[in-house]
Amino acid sequence: MHITLTPVSQTNRLQLTYPEGFNAASCLEKRHHEITLTDGGIKVDECWFDGICAVYSVLHSAQSFTISLDYPKPCRILFFALDGKLEADTGRTLIRMNKGNCSSACRASLNVNILIHVNSTMLAICIDELFIEKLSAQGTLPADAKKYPDHLIKKDLTTKAQSISKNILDNNQTPYIKRLLLEAGIVDLLINLHQPEETTTHPIISDADKTRLLEARNIVEQNLKHPCSLTELSRKTGLNDFKLKKGFKALFGHTVFGYLAERRMSLAHKLLKEGCSVSEVAETVGYKNAHHFTAAFKKHFDTLPSKVSKLMILMGCLAWM
Repeated sequence: MHITLTPVSQTNRLQLTYPEGFNAASCLEKRHHEITLTDGGIKVDECWFDGICAVYSVLHSAQSFTISLDYPKPCRILFFALDGKLEADTGRTLIRMNKGNCSSACRASLNVNILIHVNSTMLAICIDELFIEKLSAQGTLPADAKKYPDHLIKKDLTTKAQSISKNILDNNQTPYIKRLLLEAGIVDLLINLHQPEETTTHPIISDADKTRLLEARNIVEQNLKHPCSLTELSRKTGLNDFKLKKGFKALFGHTVFGYLAERRMSLAHKLLKEGCSVSEVAETVGYKNAHHFTAAFKKHFDTLPSKVSKLMILMGCLAWM
């Protein structure tokens, strides 16, 4: 894949090239480029690793810029207008986006021109089809995810896109943690993209089912370290799979595993404030890998668990002064 940035005046040009499949020499590759103009300029930050490339561009200028993206393999491309206006010409369609809009396109090979209007900010994410297929094989995405049609996305995914952009720009993380956060954010974005629109109607829950759902919540809370599968939870509560998933979301506002993650993070924060180490907390709340726990904690609280521990130690020291 390569990206060519050209202002309307044709006085500057920047071409960015990538290895096939976005394969990284290490766990994560990143670059930063700037083009300075008399009235401002454009900054481009990139991160890529196996199967994924993310490009964040900020234009502060009275000129418009065209960014040309080319990738010879089947892929999915996502565009986000985080500020200002964008126009994406995919060859098949012209998609106009204002601030807060996002769009998606699947291509056998990619050749798209994105016009970034004055003082605009864009996030573009290109995902190799093999990465999409891997997520589909794992059951994370639908089997037909790679056939997703081109369209302007109605869902508000701006907050998720801004979180990804923030991680691209964050130079305080190790490459390994940075990759975990980016991959988790992009996979979460894809999952949301493929979820059907929620309706405003809620299922009617009988008193008997409500009692079983409360029991299900208690089981989740009592087994944070070794959680039950949905099948086990259905068997223990006497609820079928449909009633468990739909009823739990309607009654508690979370999916079963969303509630599990929420309770894990709440307990983790409490334990860190009490002085437990990061590794101890990770094991207590059910993470076998402390790095995965750190990534999940950072995504949930927007801070590292080690910073919570250090703050508690500092406050303890001040109390003795």
